[in-house]
Amino acid sequence: MTTAIFLAILNLALCTGRFLKTLFERRLITAAWFLLSYFGLFMLLLTIEGPFRFLQGFTAQYVYIKEPTITFASGYMLICNLLFFVSEYLAWRLLGRKVVEQWELPRRDTTLSVLKGILACFLVGGTFFYWTKMKGLGYTQYVELMGTNWPIVFFWASGPLISICALQRRYFFAAIGTIPFLFFAYKLQVRSFALLSLIPAVIIFVMQVLYRSALLTSKRKAFRIVAGGLLAMALLAVVSGFLTYTKSGKGGFPDAGLPYGMNMAIEGTQKTRVYTGWVSMRKYGENIVMPFYKLFNIELSRDIDTPTHIAHLIDGVPKLWPRYFHYPVLWYADAFVSFGNAGLLLGLLWGLIFSFFEYLIRRSALVLGLFLPFYVWHTYMFCRGATAIATVPFAYTFYVVLMVWCMATILGTLLGKKL
Repeated sequence: MTTAIFLAILNLALCTGRFLKTLFERRLITAAWFLLSYFGLFMLLLTIEGPFRFLQGFTAQYVYIKEPTITFASGYMLICNLLFFVSEYLAWRLLGRKVVEQWELPRRDTTLSVLKGILACFLVGGTFFYWTKMKGLGYTQYVELMGTNWPIVFFWASGPLISICALQRRYFFAAIGTIPFLFFAYKLQVRSFALLSLIPAVIIFVMQVLYRSALLTSKRKAFRIVAGGLLAMALLAVVSGFLTYTKSGKGGFPDAGLPYGMNMAIEGTQKTRVYTGWVSMRKYGENIVMPFYKLFNIELSRDIDTPTHIAHLIDGVPKLWPRYFHYPVLWYADAFVSFGNAGLLLGLLWGLIFSFFEYLIRRSALVLGLFLPFYVWHTYMFCRGATAIATVPFAYTFYVVLMVWCMATILGTLLGKKL
């Protein structure tokens, strides 16, 4: 396992180094590099542990993951991250000069007041109606899309209220706004609700601290900044671990087992030689234009999402099984199950997508506040391997927020102050 360990160490060094570099540059892609470092650490631990076996739930058969598969997976992960780095670095060198280095919004502004008022109505109304929809239901019903309709669209659309309050340094109001999101995260055992609320606020806070300390050169100050940022992320991990705590008393680091799942998916694909092709990317794009598909009665693709295919590889879930099984196990697995070795080239594509997305929402502090929750959701779901789900909030919620922004700008102008 020496080769696998060496590759995993190189991967962790690359991701951690890039995480620290982008953190001090105050880039949003820091979130992606933090997650890639996080999963890289558990991949390293897996390589140290060595070959393992797992029991397929539907076949009751053991599958053995041997050294060649682990070595291949370690190398695949390293090359994907290396290409991702090259792409996002070069793209940001071209685009980054045009962004606005601003992490604050004025506390008193007519347009902002109107905007926050509308979003506050979304928060209160969305909480009430979504609670009415999901009362008595749980995680299974959530993932099977029960109760997922307009109440959750407007509830999610209130997420920017928290980001805007954080940018105004109104941290108390931002904290109050996260309560309904964290409530549903705990009730449904779905951590993703924190992606639209708590985590964007923490990112803004960390970036504001770094921004204020950007001109300081004291080593002691630099150490405090890094330590503070890592502490904030550690606290997020603790909160996430609490939200994943189950009735059986099992908890721990969230998603720590995904590197194991990646090896299982790669092993199964190498045996079957069945690839899903452009399914993930097609569904990723369809979510963005979903309202227009519905408006013009364009039929959506009926392909099985790649993580559903991975559920068949890992657990032997029979096809057409009535219950929904969806196993995203890191974006490297999604790339390999989709295209095999050619999936490595997706690292270049994703680097461009992330840099361009960051470029769009860093044009002003207000745009950042409005769309940072979607960026955070997109980042986590991508790194986790749920490519299609990464654009789910863009299907309707994004357009609702866009319309609210336009309405607030018009009303703010009529009331006498243009932002």
